[in-house]
Amino acid sequence: MTQARYSPQQIEAFAQQALTDGFCVLPQHFPPEILTAWREAFSPLLEAHIAREGHLPNRGPSRYYVTLPFTAPFAEPRLFEDEDLLAVVEHLVGKDAVMCQLATDTPTLGSAYQDVHRDTPAAQAPTLEPERTPPLPCAPV
Repeated sequence: MTQARYSPQQIEAFAQQALTDGFCVLPQHFPPEILTAWREAFSPLLEAHIAREGHLPNRGPSRYYVTLPFTAPFAEPRLFEDEDLLAVVEHLVGKDAVMCQLATDTPTLGSAYQDVHRDTPAAQAPTLEPERTPPLPCAPV
């Protein structure tokens, strides 16, 4: 595990930003060499995915869901065991969070924004906001 860099108040602020904006950024948090290796390894995966499945409109125009292999360089403990990242995730979904897949939803030039949705049917996924009625809609699976 990496050593935590942020205070509990900063972690809470990141979690609030994710809830408000749909994402949060931990500035200059990850080593650039890891991100560079991911970018270089990802490009051929994206190109192969577009060649194989680019005609399928399941994500909208010019938007692609690419599952990443859990091998080097993607199987990087400095990312998925990062104490700060895990603390933000815990604030958002609880202590029992599970990373069930490593993937990207990659918009390219000409893509459209996605509507807010779940990635699993409601019967399989507890809502993050149990008091929300109705729950967020499910994406087709």
